[in-house]
Amino acid sequence: MNNLRGEIDRDGWALQYVLATDPSRSYGYTVGLTLRDLPEVVVTGLPPAVSWDVLNDVADAVTVGKAPRPGDTIPCPGTDALLSVEEVDDVEHLTRVRELVGPAARVVALNLRPCPPSALGASRDGAGAGLAVDR
Repeated sequence: MNNLRGEIDRDGWALQYVLATDPSRSYGYTVGLTLRDLPEVVVTGLPPAVSWDVLNDVADAVTVGKAPRPGDTIPCPGTDALLSVEEVDDVEHLTRVRELVGPAARVVALNLRPCPPSALGASRDGAGAGLAVDR
């Protein structure tokens, strides 16, 4: 936990990745944004290196008031893929966040996951690209 606190103090957040036997069940997430009353960010369905880029880009946007909203579609950095944004209903799997803030703290999180291929054609115009659109 001390390493995470050091990263949070230095960078504003830390990153965790949970590697599952089934890669489709792996996920990455931020730790520490809750301390600033901001939503944590979760990425599912992407490999670790891509997840790191997404988490850092979105966490950066969150800290300057440009958090994507549930229902938004945003670009996946370094690819032509799009990610859908959903609110996380159950944050108990964000164990490092819970360890940091305690079990009673309110934790809000956004999940980013690849859009299904059928949704890509409808979203290619950039509408709803939360990180690229000023609000």
